[in-house]
Amino acid sequence: MNFVTMNLPKLVLAAALTFQGLAPVAFAQSSLTLPATQAAHVYGREKKSNFGDAEILELKKSKSGKQDRLCYVQFDLSKTKAVVESAVLDCTIVKAVEVPIWVGVSQADWRESQISWDRKPANVTAVTKSPAMGGGRLLIDVTDAVRKAQRKNVRSLTFVLAPGEVTKKTLEIASDESSVSSERPRLLLEFGGASDGISTSIHYSDTERGKFAGISPGKVPGRESLGKFGGWKKWRMKRTGYFRTEKIDDYWMLVDPEGYAFFGFGLNSVTETPKLNLPQDIKEIGFNHMGSWSDESIKNIPFTPRWNFVLEFKNITPEVKRSYLENDLLPVFDPRFQPFVEKKARKAAAYKNNPWVLGHFTDNEIPFHKTIQLKESLRLPASNAIHQAAKQWLQNKHGRRASEISEEDELEYMGFLVDRYYQIVTSALRKNDPNHIILGERLHASAKYNPHIIEAVGKYSDVISINFYRDWVPPQRVRAMWKAKGKKPFLITEFYAKAANSGLENENGAGWVVPTQKERVQHFENFAMEMLGTPNCIGFQWFRFVDDEGSNKGVYNLQFRPYEELQKSMNNISNGLYRLRSQQLLDDLDYQGKAK
Repeated sequence: MNFVTMNLPKLVLAAALTFQGLAPVAFAQSSLTLPATQAAHVYGREKKSNFGDAEILELKKSKSGKQDRLCYVQFDLSKTKAVVESAVLDCTIVKAVEVPIWVGVSQADWRESQISWDRKPANVTAVTKSPAMGGGRLLIDVTDAVRKAQRKNVRSLTFVLAPGEVTKKTLEIASDESSVSSERPRLLLEFGGASDGISTSIHYSDTERGKFAGISPGKVPGRESLGKFGGWKKWRMKRTGYFRTEKIDDYWMLVDPEGYAFFGFGLNSVTETPKLNLPQDIKEIGFNHMGSWSDESIKNIPFTPRWNFVLEFKNITPEVKRSYLENDLLPVFDPRFQPFVEKKARKAAAYKNNPWVLGHFTDNEIPFHKTIQLKESLRLPASNAIHQAAKQWLQNKHGRRASEISEEDELEYMGFLVDRYYQIVTSALRKNDPNHIILGERLHASAKYNPHIIEAVGKYSDVISINFYRDWVPPQRVRAMWKAKGKKPFLITEFYAKAANSGLENENGAGWVVPTQKERVQHFENFAMEMLGTPNCIGFQWFRFVDDEGSNKGVYNLQFRPYEELQKSMNNISNGLYRLRSQQLLDDLDYQGKAK
C-alpha cells in the first residue's frame, strides 16, 4: 500500500456552485469519487456509547487502553463493476497530532447509529501503517484492499483507522456528518482504459473537491500584440530561434523563438478537417500551440511531438508486455530498453532545426503511480535485470538483511525508477535534438503527488508535465511541492469539464460532469486564472479539440459547431493572457516594468 499525506488547508466550497436542483447524471468511466456511507468512532472509556452522529471522528491511543478511540469509515462498492486501477482513501484532518496512522479493513455489517466499543466490527485485517504525519489532508493508497474486495464481490468495505503509537492528544478527522461536504471522507477511484465502464447517480456537488474560488477575469479589453509564434511583443528577451524556459525572479516563463515572453495556452488532439480553417480558427479562439495527439502537418502553430518510449518498448516481447499490463512493471532496467530508446530517438534529429516545435513529450500516463514496483520486481526470477536492480537498491538502503518493504520504500523506489527512465530518454533526445525543451512524461494519478518522482523529473526534464483532474485546481501545497522538489516549471497537459446538457452520455474520460455550458465556462475560468497566478506554471492545455463519440470534452461538437460560451470565455482570457498573468502574479500589468 502507498501512503501519501499532503498538508492542505481546510477546503471550502463556493455556495454559488452547489447546484441543489440538478438531476443525477452519469459520472466518468475512468474516475469515481465515492462518499462514505457511514462513519463513526468508538471510545474505550465509554464502551456502550454511540458517536455515530458526531461531526468529528476521534483517534487516540493511550498507555492503559482506556482512553483509546478508533474510527470506522464504510463505502458502498456495489456500483464499481469496472476493475479499479487505483483507490485512495481521502480524509480531512481537523486537529492534527504528529503520529503514524494504522489502517485496517473489515467486511463486517454495522450501523453508525448502533456501533460502540462493545459492538464494533470484528475480523479486521491490517492494510498499512503510515509514517508519522502532521495536519492537512490524509491520502492513503488502498488499491490492493479494494481490488481484493472486488474479486470477492464485497458490496461494502469498511476502513478502520487508529493511531500507530501512544498519543497525548486526540487526533480529529472530519466525519460524514461534517457540515462542509468537501471535508467528508471519500474514496477516490480510477479505472483503466480497458474497463467495462461504470454508471452511477452522483450530484455534481458531490463530486466537488478542493476550493472553488470562482475567479473570473471580467472583460479584458483588446487583444495583446503577438509575434509570429504567439509570444507577447511587449516583452522581448534573449532570442535563440527556439522555445526555451526562463526563470525571472521567483516565476517562470516560456520564451518563444523570437525572444518574446510566452505563456502556453494549448489544445489537445487537433486534427485537420475541411470544415475548419486550421490553425487560424483555433488561434482566433486564443490557443497558441497544439498539445498531444495533434496533427503535425498543420503548419504555422507550435506543436509538441510525443515519443512513447515505454509505451512502444513494452511490446518488444510477449513477456515484457504481459509484465507491464498485468503487473504494471516498468521495464526501464531491461538491458534492451536503453538501446531501443537511443535508436528511436534518432528520429528526433528531424525536428532539430524546426522553430515550431515547442518541446518533446517522452510518454503519456505510464504507470509511475503504481507503487508496488519494488515488491513486484523482487518476485521476478533472480536472473532478471529488473529483479537485480530492485534487490541492489534495497540492499543499498537497508543493508543485506533488508526486512519487510515499507510504504516509504515503495515511494522512494519509484523515484529511483523514474530517475533511471529520465536519465535514458532525455539523454537520447538531447543527443539528437539539443535545441528543444524536454517536456517529459505526462504524469497522472498519484504519481504527481510523490515528491521522489517529482524530484527525479526535475533533475532531467525542462518541464514537469501534469494531467490534472479531481480537484478544481492543483492545491497550493501540491504546487509548492512541485516547486520545491522539482525545481522546474510545470505545464498542465490535460484538464476539462463536460456539460450534462450536451446530449452526450459523458460516461468516459476523467473530467467532471457539470450541468450546462455555463458551468464549463466557470470551471475553465477558475482553473485558467489560478494557473496564471501560479509562479511555477508556464501554461495549460485543454483536452480536447472535438467531442469524442460519448463525451462533451471538445471546444467543438462532433459536427464541428463551436461551443460558443466556452470559446468566447477562452478568447476573453487569451486577449489579455500576459497582462492577466502579471496582474495575478505581481499586481501590475507590465511585470513591474520589465515589459515595455
